[in-house]
Amino acid sequence: MLQATDLIGRRVMVWSRSGTTEHRDEGVLRALAPQWIIIENEKGELMMFPTVAVRLVKVLPESSGTSR
Repeated sequence: MLQATDLIGRRVMVWSRSGTTEHRDEGVLRALAPQWIIIENEKGELMMFPTVAVRLVKVLPESSGTSR
């Protein structure tokens, strides 16, 4: 069975909410914790999302350029 830690290093889209606004961000999943999801975007910026604000995490298909 797939474990959440198996997704570290995979490219993902994260849908999150801030008030009534919904956001979609894409990057490489760097860390998972009970309270946080952390991704790194194409600019090398780390983005931290509180898990209570995350609506969906979608794993994107792997490509030859994906770093694990």
